[in-house]
Amino acid sequence: GVSAAVNVTRSIPWMLCNMIMNVIYVADTIVEFFRAYRRRDGHLVLNLRTIRNHYLRTWFVPDFLSCIPFALTYYLLGKSISDDVHEPTQGQKDLFFFLLVVDLLKLLRVHRVPTILASSDAIVKFREKKNNLFLRFLEFLFLIVIASHWFACVWACIAFIESGMSWNVGLLEGPNWIQDWYDNYFVEGGLDPIEYALDRYVLALFWSIQTITSI
Repeated sequence: GVSAAVNVTRSIPWMLCNMIMNVIYVADTIVEFFRAYRRRDGHLVLNLRTIRNHYLRTWFVPDFLSCIPFALTYYLLGKSISDDVHEPTQGQKDLFFFLLVVDLLKLLRVHRVPTILASSDAIVKFREKKNNLFLRFLEFLFLIVIASHWFACVWACIAFIESGMSWNVGLLEGPNWIQDWYDNYFVEGGLDPIEYALDRYVLALFWSIQTITSI
């Protein structure tokens, strides 16, 4: 959302990181076909056939869609949304928006983290040996960091969509929050959200943290 996958498709390290994450998501999807779960009555289900049927009826579809390698797919299609290459067609914009929404399905996987942690004997034993209040503090801090990051990515993505799905100078052509910030607060030598994706992320992260801590 911060660079519309342009930086990912142009940087080998970022591309490898993105591919590794997609491999992890695929592996997690496969493991879910074998992972026991508890019913509402507390009964632990161990039958593989029942586990698979339950997974197919519940979270398989969003998990499967979230495994789509968003940046890699866009790269293989040979499309670029960078303004210095060409102006994307409406079809390319629609395709990118669809892939972007699908990519956000990765957020839904977070709901399984508490269940996995609670069912892990290693985690339970570790909690018993450590100060529980300190662990809860670290857990809360971790969740705040993750939430701030994702809110920042979505916030940057909103500017991208409002600008007609174009980055860099294209952000100045339509009303969006980055254009407003650039017109009112940009100073030479300071943050430049038009030129640098990292500066866009810093601004979006500042808004995210400020929103979470002040509201």
